[in-house]
Amino acid sequence: MKLTSLFFAVALAASGALAQSKKVITLRLDQNKTYYQESKASVLITQTIQGQDIVVSMEVDGRVAMRVRSKTDTSFLMSGKYENLKMKISAMGQEQSFSSAEKSGLSAVFAGLTDKEFDFTMSSSGRVYNVQRLSEIFQTALQIIPDAKVREQAAAQLKQQFGDKVFASSMNVISALLPPRPVAVGENWKVKQQVQSVAESMLESDCVLTAEDANGYDLSVKSVLSSTSGKTAKLNGMDVEYNLSGTTKGTLRIDKKSGWVNHGIMEGSVGGTFVIKPNQQLPEGMTVPMTVKTVTTLYDGVSGPPAVGP
Repeated sequence: MKLTSLFFAVALAASGALAQSKKVITLRLDQNKTYYQESKASVLITQTIQGQDIVVSMEVDGRVAMRVRSKTDTSFLMSGKYENLKMKISAMGQEQSFSSAEKSGLSAVFAGLTDKEFDFTMSSSGRVYNVQRLSEIFQTALQIIPDAKVREQAAAQLKQQFGDKVFASSMNVISALLPPRPVAVGENWKVKQQVQSVAESMLESDCVLTAEDANGYDLSVKSVLSSTSGKTAKLNGMDVEYNLSGTTKGTLRIDKKSGWVNHGIMEGSVGGTFVIKPNQQLPEGMTVPMTVKTVTTLYDGVSGPPAVGP
């Protein structure tokens, strides 16, 4: 009897130790404090048109400040603003650069996007929703361009980068990967979400808590992306359907106190086709094979950018 009681006590102690090893990783942001996300995205797009490869490379840099206006037990009401924006595009031997620090051409649109506050809500699990006023800020910034045709071209170039839905989606592919339950080192969880950029897609992520120390948590992320079937987008006024799939993998460092992302690196590769529907310019339509490779680094503006490479 005493031996049975001893085994029972040991089992209880072991289960208690196991429970204590599981960590609740959630956002714990301070009211009136401002948090930052700085990012640098490198994108390489290859399209094959009539047997010829057309390669477009882009670099997009940005810094977003996000202030906690109020909070509840489960969410945070935030005010965000872009503090700086840069974009460089290279294609067919030509290169264009734009920066919010300048006031001419397309750079003036970037300048018009910075230091303008928009609102959104962020759940304690990191999901961003109910973004307000960013699309209006974008439309107002475009009015800086006097020529209607140039303004329309600029809108087509930039609409995949800015706007209410796009901002929420771009944040959520990183911030909304926190575990929905307490987890221990070595344990995994899955996150499924819709993402919005050039086309609507589904992203399914497998996340693992790989390490923990006194200051934070390390996560490993592997994701599978696939275009939402039957959904069309606009490209230069034409209806286009994207049929893309691929993978993304990377690592994130999470601050132990706040749950904010200190830094991370994500690499992605997708491929497939986009189909231009029949129209006046292309009565028979066109199917264009394409691949997209991305490398995104981000950090909180405080801890410093992540190390790249071995």
